[in-house]
Amino acid sequence: MADAPKSMEVSGSVMDGVAEKGGATESPSKKSHQEYVVFPIRWVVLFIFVLYSSSNSMQWIQYSIIQDAVVKYYGVSSITVYWTSMIYMITYIPLIFPASFLLDKTVSCV
Repeated sequence: MADAPKSMEVSGSVMDGVAEKGGATESPSKKSHQEYVVFPIRWVVLFIFVLYSSSNSMQWIQYSIIQDAVVKYYGVSSITVYWTSMIYMITYIPLIFPASFLLDKTVSCV
């Protein structure tokens, strides 16, 4: 007959290690050293993110640089041109937190 699966209740925190409830845990100072492996693809993804972020931050203010030409060509006020760059920063501040959360949750699932 097959062995019944053993149910395990976990106690303690992640920093303490995992132990069955009621069992003895190792002290944190006696833990073996755990090495982390950094894969080269992480550096590629980081480079792409930095490149994308820097290009995005350079382009968001482009209309305020050529504000005189845009005002003359489209016949709008200069405050309208300034708002095109301000809208980016106003929406960036509240939306960066949910975007970072979603990015963290979707990437950690991979």
